[in-house]
Parts: sequence; structure tokens; C-alpha cells
Amino acid sequence: MVRYEPLFIYLGLYAATGIKLPLYIERNVREVRKLVDGVTLVAGFAINTPEMVKFVISAGADAVVVGTALVDKLGDQRSCMEFLTRLRGGLP
Repeated sequence: MVRYEPLFIYLGLYAATGIKLPLYIERNVREVRKLVDGVTLVAGFAINTPEMVKFVISAGADAVVVGTALVDKLGDQRSCMEFLTRLRGGLP
């Protein structure tokens, strides 16, 4: 039997975009990090500020996914670049 190892694990921080539940994001990221040590951990949902990027990365995620917050800016290239540059400021 062939065993496949995951390339990465995606952790959705919320149930859906825009729906805020009383979740303990930092605890959840840290707990999943312990479970998937050695596998890239990517987190998404509600990533729209440099502070959120820093928070999630500090909690143990290797990367973040930005979806809706970026899609909302796709009509304006300058706005997209400014947004992504601002988010990048949350990286160590």
C-alpha cells in the first residue's frame, strides 16, 4: 500500500467568510500545529490586516491565505498591490 504524506494542511479559522464565531484562533492554530508538526500549516478566513497575519503566524501557522479581502480589490491593480504590501508588513 502506498502512503501519501500531505504537502500542507489548511486550517479555516472561521466557519465561513464574514461569520465570526467565538473561536480561540491562537489556541486552535497552536493545537493543530502540534498535531501536524513537520507539515506546512496554512491558515485562512478573516486574514485582512497585518496584525492578523502576525497573530496567526506567531501562533504557529507557516502561511496565510487571503481570499475575499483580496477578491474585493481585484478591479483595481493599485489597490491590490497596496493591500498585499500592507499585509506583508505582518510577516516576521
